[in-house]
Amino acid sequence: MNKTPEQKSLEEINASVKVPSVYEDSLVRKFIAYSGPGALVAVGYMDPGNWLTSLSGGSQFKYQLLSVLLISILVAMFMQMLSIKLGITTQQDLAQAIASRVSRPVRYVLWILNEIAMMATDMTGVVGTAIALNLLFKIPLIFGVILTIFDVLVVLVFLRFGIKRIEWIVLIGILIVGLIFGIEVFRANPNWTAIWNGVLPTSKVLTNHTMLALSLGIVGATIMPHNLYLHSSLAQSRRYDYNDPKQVTEALHFANWDSNTHLVLALIINALLLILGGTLFYHTKGNLMTFQDVFNGLKDPVLVGHLASPLMSWLFALALLITGLISSISSTLAGQIVMEGYL
Repeated sequence: MNKTPEQKSLEEINASVKVPSVYEDSLVRKFIAYSGPGALVAVGYMDPGNWLTSLSGGSQFKYQLLSVLLISILVAMFMQMLSIKLGITTQQDLAQAIASRVSRPVRYVLWILNEIAMMATDMTGVVGTAIALNLLFKIPLIFGVILTIFDVLVVLVFLRFGIKRIEWIVLIGILIVGLIFGIEVFRANPNWTAIWNGVLPTSKVLTNHTMLALSLGIVGATIMPHNLYLHSSLAQSRRYDYNDPKQVTEALHFANWDSNTHLVLALIINALLLILGGTLFYHTKGNLMTFQDVFNGLKDPVLVGHLASPLMSWLFALALLITGLISSISSTLAGQIVMEGYL
């Protein structure tokens, strides 16, 4: 094993959150203490980039692609588990671990490629937030983008008060978004038997070209590398005795529980989006190509019948705004981890 780097990953938050000792009995206190990093990571699995793939999947194939969402999250759970294990057992994040094993020119090339990927990932959050501001308050997109960029500065300021506060902000945001889509799906009154059938994998996903292409889009929008960099660093934010094997084992155990719990929340939100698209927009004229299409469709009686309501549209845009803002937080932290680790 390579020597642990002197420069800690996200040094300002590394080992900043004290957790109960392995020799204490309170499972609830331990779970709460370790909970948080999973929320920041889960945001990456439900950012605005996921929204249109889920909504479009529902509008074209009703609930048949729910199985693809489920498989994507199961793969994500495995990948995040490996990321957590790397961070806790080696005290290195993924960028540091790679940088310590390759030559300097290769390290710089990998850094540039990863930064480009981070920009592409973060763009969905920035653009999604700008569109939400435009839908809600008629703010021009360019000004919405500028306002969203200031979100980065807010993140850096909040880091001074500890990572736990950011984790709680993100978790509250996820719960609000889940509540909004829960209400919208409940009002849409979907066919729950058909939903259950959609969770079961089908060979049609492989034989239908359009369905396969959209499935790959769902997988690509769900599993993104920046979450692996992010989690390998955030897993080191808890403070305990790293020299005690029992404590390290318990840290791995609770970090995985935290990760899987929040990824289930991400799965539920993505599934609610797909169910909403499948219930309200199935076989409508044209696909859901933009957020504006969905926003207008939710208040159009021709498309959604008696469920049409400006409130439904407003709630959709509000959820988009919240998701865009909190996804920008995780992307900003991931970008910082990549830059520090490779350079």
